[in-house]
Amino acid sequence: MDLLIRPFKPKDYPEVAKIYQAGIDTQIATFETEAPVFEAWDLRFCKACRLVAEVDHKIAGWAALSLVSKREVYRGVAEVTVYVAP
Repeated sequence: MDLLIRPFKPKDYPEVAKIYQAGIDTQIATFETEAPVFEAWDLRFCKACRLVAEVDHKIAGWAALSLVSKREVYRGVAEVTVYVAP
């Protein structure tokens, strides 16, 4: 098994969305009901902190940070989101 952690690329989103939807379908991962279109997902997560995990050249999971608040007092504080394919 070859594992590679690398930066997310926009072309990865279809596979990321499938993994996200699988988590959503469990009804315990998030309050979301469907994976958003890329543009909405792109706005939600910090662009500098997005990763995908590849196992044998296939995306098996992803992680991203989202800001907790835009208030100055929370600068640098983020929520971690991690999803792994079933």
